[in-house]
Amino acid sequence: IQVLDIRSHPSETHIIMELCQNDLNQYFRKYYSDIEIKNKLSFSKEIASALSFLHANNIIHRDLKPANILLKVPRVKSPVIKIGDFGFAKIVETSKQSLSSKKGTESYMAPELFDPYKKYTKSVDIFGAGLINLAMLQYSQDISTVDLVPKLEGCDSGSREYHMSIGQSLYNRSMYGLSPLMVIVEN
Repeated sequence: IQVLDIRSHPSETHIIMELCQNDLNQYFRKYYSDIEIKNKLSFSKEIASALSFLHANNIIHRDLKPANILLKVPRVKSPVIKIGDFGFAKIVETSKQSLSSKKGTESYMAPELFDPYKKYTKSVDIFGAGLINLAMLQYSQDISTVDLVPKLEGCDSGSREYHMSIGQSLYNRSMYGLSPLMVIVEN
């Protein structure tokens, strides 16, 4: 998102940014019956491109979800995807540096984030993007309330069974037999 101006006053600072009319979930609620598969694939490609830029600059977002995918809707062209809300983002020294603090929105978090002893890398963003892609392709209207990663009764979130069940659940829910972690990119 482009920063247009920064204005500082003695007690506060204002950051003026470009207007993005909707987040991905709002856009789906408004236009779900009109969104063609080619538009969903275009959104996936733009999300992948934005993540590639972040990761090339050693930034891990750590909270990818439909509410943090913003859309700038020009009058004559297709919407442009922007990633927002960098409150949990972390700049790492190298693209392979691992982190250990649990950050993000649970329904879009990678399984390794639930294990307090496990370190993670930028791959957690790719997992979140995969879930967003799955939600866009599989569901039609309100993609924020889809229970993509169900809570499993009687299973500790750090246990191996919990992680395997999430993977199995995602596989079983995957429309068209695609891997939910597949990033679709057109040339």
